[in-house]
Amino acid sequence: MFVKEVSKTMKANNFLTMVSVPAKSTDDPSDDWTGAYDYEALGNAADYIQVMTYDEHGVWSDPGSVASAPWIESSLKFSTDYIPSEKVIMGIPEYGNDWNLSDPANKSNSLVVWKNISDLIATTGATPVRDEVSGSMYFNYTDSDGCKHVVWYEDETSIKNKTHFTQTYELAGVSTYAIGMEDQKFWEAISSGLK
Repeated sequence: MFVKEVSKTMKANNFLTMVSVPAKSTDDPSDDWTGAYDYEALGNAADYIQVMTYDEHGVWSDPGSVASAPWIESSLKFSTDYIPSEKVIMGIPEYGNDWNLSDPANKSNSLVVWKNISDLIATTGATPVRDEVSGSMYFNYTDSDGCKHVVWYEDETSIKNKTHFTQTYELAGVSTYAIGMEDQKFWEAISSGLK
C-alpha cells in the first residue's frame, strides 16, 4: 500500500504522515467519492487521518448545510469505529455556499468565504436564521437581476458547537478549509469549541 510505504519512509526521517479522506458514515465501495478510502487500512498506516467533515452540500448540489451537526457526528462515529480517535482530525469549513435558485442548471452558484459573509448579509439586507436540525445558518435574498438566492454557512455559534465534537469523540484535533478565508472571530469560535 502506497500510504504505508510513504509513512515508513517519513518515520525514518522523523516526519509524521497525515492523509485527508472524505467524510462517510458507511462503507460503500461503489461510491465514486468515498468508496476508494479504506479507513481502517489508512488509519493503521498513517499517523493522522483528517476527515473532511465539510462539503455535505456544495455548489454542485441542492442547497443545504456545508456541515450539519448530525452528518458530522455520523461521520465521526464511523471514523472512530475504524481509526483510533487519537489519530482522527475533523475538518471545519471556512466558507458557505450561495445558491442561485433562479438558475435551474446550477451554473451560477458560488462559494462565499467566511470573512465575506457578514458583508453579503449587510448588502442584501438578509435576515439569517438558524436551522435547528443542522445547527447551521442560512438566509435568502434577491439579487439586482431579480434572481432568488439562498446562502448556507456556519457562524461563531455553530463553529464552536461543531468544534466541540473533538472533545466528545476524543479526537486529535481540528483542521480547517481553507486558511485565509477566515477572520479573528472564526479562530475565537474554534478556540471556544476546543474547551
